Amino acid sequence: MSSTDVSKSAEEQPDSVNDVAVADVLIVTGGSCRAQWVVGVMMFLTALMFFVSSLSIEEHNRPPHVAGDAWNYESTGFWLSKGYGFAAGGYGDSEWRKPYVENNRYGEFDGILLRDDPKSPNVYRQPAVPVQVAITYTLVGRRFFALYVGNAIVCSIAIGVMSALAVRVAGVVAGIVAGSYCLWSGLLSPYIFDIMTEPLAFLAVTLTFFTFVLMCERQNARRVVMCGVATAAMVYTRNFFAPWLPLLAGFVFWRFRQPVIGAGPGNRRPWLNTLLFLGVTIALLAPWWIRNCYHLNAFMPLGTQGYINFSASYSDDACANRGVWRPTPTLAVRRELEQQEWYQAIGDPLEKHKAVAIACRDRAREWAMANSGKILQLAWMKLRSHLKPLYRPTWGRVLVILSLVGLAVVSKTAVPAIALTLLAADFFTIMLTHSVGGRFLVVVYPVLFTASGIGLAGIVVIVSRWLRHQLRTRST
Repeated sequence: MSSTDVSKSAEEQPDSVNDVAVADVLIVTGGSCRAQWVVGVMMFLTALMFFVSSLSIEEHNRPPHVAGDAWNYESTGFWLSKGYGFAAGGYGDSEWRKPYVENNRYGEFDGILLRDDPKSPNVYRQPAVPVQVAITYTLVGRRFFALYVGNAIVCSIAIGVMSALAVRVAGVVAGIVAGSYCLWSGLLSPYIFDIMTEPLAFLAVTLTFFTFVLMCERQNARRVVMCGVATAAMVYTRNFFAPWLPLLAGFVFWRFRQPVIGAGPGNRRPWLNTLLFLGVTIALLAPWWIRNCYHLNAFMPLGTQGYINFSASYSDDACANRGVWRPTPTLAVRRELEQQEWYQAIGDPLEKHKAVAIACRDRAREWAMANSGKILQLAWMKLRSHLKPLYRPTWGRVLVILSLVGLAVVSKTAVPAIALTLLAADFFTIMLTHSVGGRFLVVVYPVLFTASGIGLAGIVVIVSRWLRHQLRTRST
């Protein structure tokens, strides 16, 4: 993009990210739509080859390890593919147990195979991952290798979109650096061989980042709707994203109050556009929230996951473990309930599950009221453990430095404000809930890698300009 192009008004080039103070000479300029597609597709194919090359049909056509929640997501997807809806349990079913029995050579699946929980509606998990599992099983049968290939495709799409966004903001170099750095870090590789929320969550955050950039480029109702759709997609992957909604809505309100060169009258209706964003997001989430309330016969739109984990988030155990989540407090509540006659008398497994959730919520509330002086300290400990991967390894420190440079390089655009809003939403949610030692940081890596690509591109431009200046000076 030439300097003449940069000086055009936003009305003349509505898809430019440089929507403010364009009279100044920018350090970097965004790439064309063709460049975005070329780099995005190139990084998608590169990532796909990288991920798929590490897969082996013989080695990876088996259930994932049992350390996480993979078997729970897999079972719900399995029942969904069989037409039973979003069901949990049913671990005594011989068809479901078959691959776990066949691959239990070293007893790694004994814990699952000993369970015989009956099927009941799953009100603990979000539906995105089970839907991915069900679609895969419907198309190719129950092949775990196909699930891992699906994860590779999802992660590759996310890297391609992230690279295209970096190109849009700061040019081809930024896009290639962002995608390559993400691949080189190896952050997504462990989640290829698992059945977890990380791949879909990573993609959903990337799309949300992109749609908010688009909204800031041209402030109109269509792009606000796009932001609402992307935000709803995030929440469908993880309940963790539900607390992001007020902050994102606040950003929409703030953005539509800002005077923008060439913008239409939309910037005079911040309340209307904020309500549109919230309305679209909530309308898309409402069917799932209503379904949860219906099955639980209570106002619990987010299901039981948050309630159950609150007992671990606010407890003496959480303080002793520096804010990192452990299931010990939740298991203690469950054991106490199992000694109660009224709990033993409950026949419906879903009602038992609901009772555990309410008891965990009440236990967390009691602890918080008795230890109000520790809450801020506990929140800080959660954030520190969450950010540990960024300040301990060398690549993490480099990523942070390049990201800060990148945000400074494009400080005259809306990109830094969007990035900081997404990071603030993540940090706020961690402090409100719990840390898992940096695992939840994965969902904001699209922001950091995009910013780092912009940062390196900015450094390249600055250094090249300095070298050209030195050469001209010496020649004269």
